[in-house]
Amino acid sequence: PLTSGQEWEKSFKLGTCEVEHTSVTLTYFDKENSSTSCNPCIINRLDLTIEKDGVTYYPNGLAGADVKNNSQRIRIPHVAGDSLMVKVRAANLATAEQKFALTVSGCLDADVGTNKPT
Repeated sequence: PLTSGQEWEKSFKLGTCEVEHTSVTLTYFDKENSSTSCNPCIINRLDLTIEKDGVTYYPNGLAGADVKNNSQRIRIPHVAGDSLMVKVRAANLATAEQKFALTVSGCLDADVGTNKPT
């Protein structure tokens, strides 16, 4: 789990195969919001980014952090041999910690391994 301000990161190397895109998807259960007039309504905000060749990519086609959704996806063109730095940052938490799930789909190098789930 992440605490407020904490960041999780992992590097992935893209493998050789016949895929056009690599996708990274973040999802998490947010704390209930008791307000009926909130906008945005996210209580615990996690931010997903990918860094590749000095460029930062943001989810859901945005030019910055997604402040409205607890499910976020970044889809980028697949280039074999490229390295991606995937980051999940606890931008603002109302609770002590926030668990999350992350899926990377596409073609990854064989030695990618897995991390302990959060």
